[in-house]
Amino acid sequence: MTAVAAEKGGAEFLLLLNAGRLRMRGAASLSCYLPLEEANSWVARIGKTEVLNKCKIPVLMGCSVANPNSNLKQIVDVVSLNGFAGVTNFPTAALIDGKIRGVLERQGIGFNRECALIKEASDRGFKTLAYVTNNEEAMKMVDAGAGMLCVNIGFTHSATSEPSDITIDNTAKIIDRALRNVPEEIPTYVEGGPIVTPESALAICNKSRVQGYIAGSTIDRFPLEDAIVNVAKSYRIISQIESESVSSNSSVTDYIYGPSAKMREIQKLVEHYAAREMPILITGSSGSGKTALAEEIHRKSENVRSKMIRVDCLGLSQSSGAEELFGSELGHQGRGSPSHAGILEDADNATVLFDEIAALDNDLQTRLLSFIDTGIVRRMGGNRHRKVNCRVIATTKEPIADLLNSGKLRDDLYYRLNALEITIPSLADRSADIPALTKAMLTKNGEKKQKSISNSGFNALMEYSWPGNIRELKNALTRAALVSDSNTLKSSIFSFLPQIAHKKPEIIPLQEVGQDPQPQYSKPAITEKEWIAEALQRNRFRRGETADELGITTRTLYSKIKKYGIYSP
Repeated sequence: MTAVAAEKGGAEFLLLLNAGRLRMRGAASLSCYLPLEEANSWVARIGKTEVLNKCKIPVLMGCSVANPNSNLKQIVDVVSLNGFAGVTNFPTAALIDGKIRGVLERQGIGFNRECALIKEASDRGFKTLAYVTNNEEAMKMVDAGAGMLCVNIGFTHSATSEPSDITIDNTAKIIDRALRNVPEEIPTYVEGGPIVTPESALAICNKSRVQGYIAGSTIDRFPLEDAIVNVAKSYRIISQIESESVSSNSSVTDYIYGPSAKMREIQKLVEHYAAREMPILITGSSGSGKTALAEEIHRKSENVRSKMIRVDCLGLSQSSGAEELFGSELGHQGRGSPSHAGILEDADNATVLFDEIAALDNDLQTRLLSFIDTGIVRRMGGNRHRKVNCRVIATTKEPIADLLNSGKLRDDLYYRLNALEITIPSLADRSADIPALTKAMLTKNGEKKQKSISNSGFNALMEYSWPGNIRELKNALTRAALVSDSNTLKSSIFSFLPQIAHKKPEIIPLQEVGQDPQPQYSKPAITEKEWIAEALQRNRFRRGETADELGITTRTLYSKIKKYGIYSP
């Protein structure tokens, strides 16, 4: 249940560790080092029965190397056979010091063996995350091929443990020392120590080079799945705001970019092609930022193009659109009609944006195609040719395939425009950008006192579908900032947004006693009731075995069965 809720909250990957199950049983995280059960077999069994068949995101198995009789190849075989996506070194000797650490190393079951495990897994193509506590360990894991590093500051402090005397600033210094000379391309995380809230995690990310936080006991101590979802979302949001925040350059680009992979790709395209001569076609739904992106392309080429001219194709008259674009000679529109220059005649050394290009009629599209090919403008009713050197950018909100099939857009014009085609995804498909975009918009909203937004406010924004895309988000934030008496925007202030429809979880019917338990289920168990019901099914309603598997007492299990009305037929 914890894993499914964390995935729902936006976790990028999951670590399945024996410490998590022990905490569910009421024990401290330190008990993960005790020889209570063969750790790797236990974790693999939990993964197979409770996690791997319910989660779509990668799940990494916490593998122990403390058994001197275990073979590293066999450990990775277990990972592979059970369907885990990768490996992490846990329980790790990195958190043990003094004489015990020395004994482990001399016996060949210490940190050096963990490095060998990471190398074995990496060589076989598995994802790898390595726990480290200092720079020497970090560099060893880098040499072993670790794909990710997590600096562990010690077991997380809680209300039941002694208060931490380590500060956020000291923690950041420890992290940066540990990650010195670690290649930038290796993702880095932090876990433990004084980090017990999303806000403290954000403070650490602000002060160090880590890109995210691995939330273990701070999440699974929460008893309800809704709380887990919300905490996971909060950690995910603060990670996005910090490590993937909008750059200083993009703060003046009408909030185009964000941290999502697609928008990073678009940003790279703009950087590379902005100053070139080729036409560009920008597609995307209404409000997604097509015009803003075109303006950003022009800004990047201001040393080449002196100005930008926007042509609203929807606003061009069908009867006089050609004259508006290409101009008209004396008497063309009737005896005595004056001559005038068109929009394109004045476009030399400029960027010309054709907004909603498919709104042009077929005749205008033909003339525009000739202009793009030759750069020549000839006024309507005239013979004089004027050479114009300009950059053409076109946008459309309709799918290209639909426009071509319906004949609204000429094939030859499309093929001329799409020398570079950029498709901006809808905001719903780039929800990872919302925190950073929101932060940028609130910074530039013109209020005398800048507004901030709470985690609950971010959750509300990220759960909304945004049919109006960036435009709707900007308007929603402007409205919220105007009506809010507080300097912090909470979820309640966005009550004017339509509520998101949530489907109720589908209850999994209990199978008959005596039937073979089924290891796979078509629907994930996302409530406590379903979690308990599935465990009862697997154990054929034997309460003692079910309680043992779930890590709860038999008395607690009976209480839950009574509460949810789960009875065998």
